[in-house]
Amino acid sequence: MKIAMGWINQTIEGLLRTDSWKATKYLSPRLVIRATRIRTRGRFRDLDNDTRVVLSIGRPNYLEREFIIRAAYVGKAFPVKRLQFRALPRRRA
Repeated sequence: MKIAMGWINQTIEGLLRTDSWKATKYLSPRLVIRATRIRTRGRFRDLDNDTRVVLSIGRPNYLEREFIIRAAYVGKAFPVKRLQFRALPRRRA
């Protein structure tokens, strides 16, 4: 399956538009595009406009496989049109 640049751009733009930590695009049951923000420390933390993103294209991880199984059970067709966002985990008080 060829990966279109539009899917990659959609995933990265979706991540940057929201306040999420991770955005995932499901192309098939065996292929996902994942964009993840990097936590910056030290001198990079002071820059407001500095956002670093890691782009991963490949097989789904454990949680993504669970979502694919549930989506197949419900009858969703691939590629799934909506992006899936994950919020940044909250710290314990």
